[in-house]
Order: sequence, then C-alpha cells, then structure tokens
Amino acid sequence: MAAVYGYEDLDTSFSRTVTSGSLISSSFDLLKSRIERLLTQNVTGFVELNVPEQEDFVSMLLVKLDTLPYRSRLRVTFFPGTFRVKVQMPTTAQGVALSGLGAAIILSGALVNPAFTDLFYPSGDGKQQYQRAGKEPDWSGYPCGRRNKLPSVIIEVGVSESMTELERDAKEWLTKFGNQVLTVIIVKVWPKTVTFAAKVEYAVWKLNSQTDVPYSVPNQGGKFERNNLHLLPALTLDAMDFLLPTEMPASGFLPGNTVTVNSREMRCWVEEILSNL
Repeated sequence: MAAVYGYEDLDTSFSRTVTSGSLISSSFDLLKSRIERLLTQNVTGFVELNVPEQEDFVSMLLVKLDTLPYRSRLRVTFFPGTFRVKVQMPTTAQGVALSGLGAAIILSGALVNPAFTDLFYPSGDGKQQYQRAGKEPDWSGYPCGRRNKLPSVIIEVGVSESMTELERDAKEWLTKFGNQVLTVIIVKVWPKTVTFAAKVEYAVWKLNSQTDVPYSVPNQGGKFERNNLHLLPALTLDAMDFLLPTEMPASGFLPGNTVTVNSREMRCWVEEILSNL
C-alpha cells in the first residue's frame, strides 16, 4: 500500500514547432524513468511533461505508454501543451470505493426505472477523449445514445491524493469536455494513522448551468468515520445529472426523476471501505 505521496513536475523545454522521432523517444524515456521511480518507491504520484501541442505527438506518446506492462496502474490526462500521468498503487479500499458506489448508483437507477440500464451504461475506466483533450477516469458511465461514449458521470477515488487534487480532476472533467460530463463524484480515502482514525470524504461536483462554473453540491458529501456514520446523507442525483436535455427519453426518466442511494446503503459502502484499510 502506498505510504507516501510523490509529485514530480518536469519541464523538458521541448520545441513547440518541431516533432521528431528522437523527441518522442527522449520524452517517453524521461516519462518512463520517472514513472518507474515512483513504482519502485511504491508511491502514488504524478509525472507531468510540457509537450509540443501537435496532436500526433500525444498520439505517439500514448501508443508507447500502452506497451508498458504496468499500464493498468497509470491514469493519463492531456491537454494542449500538457501531458500528465498519475501513477497509482492499487488498494482494496480504492477498489471497493469505486465498484461499490458505481454499482449502487446503477442498482438505484434500475429501481426507479427498470429501463435505466438501457439508458445509461457503466463504462469503467477507459480512455475518454474530446477534441484535443483526454483523460482516464477511475469509473464512469455514459448515456446509451451518445455515439462518442464520453461519460456523463465520473467517480474519482484518491488514497494518497489530496482532496484539492481530486477537486482539480473534477473541474477538468466538467470544463474540458464540451460540458458533456455532468456529474463528478470525488472520494478521498484517509487511511488510519497513529493519531487519526480512518475516514472517507466525498463530494459531488456539477457545472452551474448559468455560469459554467464547477461547484461542489451543498449537503451532498462530507467526511465520515465510524463514529459519525449515522450522519451520512443519501446520495441523490437527478435525471439531468445523467443525461443532457437532448438525450432525455420521451418518458420514464425525465428531469425531476431522481436516483437515490439511500443513507443505509451509503453507510454500508463507507463501512466496507473502512474495513479494507
């Protein structure tokens, strides 16, 4: 299990006008060496490169990354000029946080409307790309009619990452992908230390429809440990948190219809995370 959080910010001083095979190779070698340093130290962290803005440069870098034997432990984010890789040390608690909440949302949706699973598909942790931006979620789901399969609901979980870093992830999802990502749930897992009990903190982020500014939804989330689980609220999402207006069906699941993971189910989810720390 990761015990230390590591961050390395690398400026490779690339030319922004020339893309060459040697530049691809040198940048990949640099990226790979920093990733493997984090893996050797058994820490979760980020490696970030300033890269040329040519689209083919990023594509070639992604192809090389996909050949690495530890690729499943990497989460890639890229925007023009920036290429960031998060190196993850997988933990049981993190897996429970993802699969447990994702499954609870899908099940609760099906209870509201049996056709929910025909309207909204879980898509796991696959690459998501929109124009010149790309990002890989920990868990996601997308409307069935969305041809590009860009997710509308994202779950991001961090153990070594801070809540601030998870909030950055939420803001990137909500603002960099053409307003097609509607809801981001961030979950911070705090392992037990000598002085502090294990905790789970989560928040629901959305985009203000009037200002296009991301915000954390009031009264949805908080920080919880075993002695205050009775205060854990239900998780309530509206149909518009899953589907754009143009993606709404003619009937059965419309604005105002809610998917609710009740407080008892939320407590069970948090308890299972805590029991795996």
